[in-house]
Amino acid sequence: MSAARDRAQVLLVGAVVVALAVLALVVVLNSTVVTETSGDASAVGAVDAATEFTYEVRRNAKSIAVRTSLGENYTDADAVRADLAAAMGNYSDLLAASVAAEHGAHASVRLAGVPENGSRVRQLDDRTFVDGGGAGSWDVVDGTTELGWFVLNLNATLVSETSPLVATASNGSATARYAVRRNGSTGSLRVTATVDGATVTRTCSPSGGRVALDLVSGRSATGGCTVPGLDGVEGPLTGVGFENGTQAKGVYELVVENATATTVGTCAGGAPPCRGPVPWSTTLDVTYRDGSLSYEHTLTSDVYGGRR
Repeated sequence: MSAARDRAQVLLVGAVVVALAVLALVVVLNSTVVTETSGDASAVGAVDAATEFTYEVRRNAKSIAVRTSLGENYTDADAVRADLAAAMGNYSDLLAASVAAEHGAHASVRLAGVPENGSRVRQLDDRTFVDGGGAGSWDVVDGTTELGWFVLNLNATLVSETSPLVATASNGSATARYAVRRNGSTGSLRVTATVDGATVTRTCSPSGGRVALDLVSGRSATGGCTVPGLDGVEGPLTGVGFENGTQAKGVYELVVENATATTVGTCAGGAPPCRGPVPWSTTLDVTYRDGSLSYEHTLTSDVYGGRR
């Protein structure tokens, strides 16, 4: 797929997410605002609406920031901010029109300042889980950092039956391990998770020949199997990596707060896996005004921060 088509797809996905976020928020406000039967009731309704408005904006801003950055291999922070500011501007415009039409109120959301960026490491085509030199046991992250995202998307037919791929995460005192091997008779994957000293094994059935595992939450994309996730491991982490990386093929992404903790090169023409900036958290200027309340607030919205 060409870069132009990639970009168009990112913008389309972002537009859909923005539209859905606005619809969800309007529904929330419709259920919250109290009809103005008295001054007190109106004031209470306005305060409730502003509270719900802030909550929904924070949640929607996280979703918009994640979706906006998903399709891009960013190489500099300015590009991250420009795309995020544009997406938030679209959200604010649609939100303002919807809230004005439904409630006669004014609402706006604006990206304030520069987002705090983390670093995303990604491998976007099916290949082994090795480093740039071909080593199958290696650290993607070697340094102290918070982990906000770690997803494996495995080609189930290309996972070894005998020697498992192992994803690891250490906090300095203990190491969580996720060992994955294929069941040759069924084609499913057996995932053995060892977290906080306890070991759990689950069978994960592929969908379309693939199994996607979110190691932070411990859930598969289809919900068919669940193991203990890294969100239950005390942070920060000091290392994230793979063992037996030659024993499976697939794609993966992880996001950490500290960019200097990653061991791979940037995505500026570099071979996969590579790293680039993504928003870790954002600061937003939020305004909501109606006949009973004038509300302005600056809030911080976690994007990947706060997951662990």
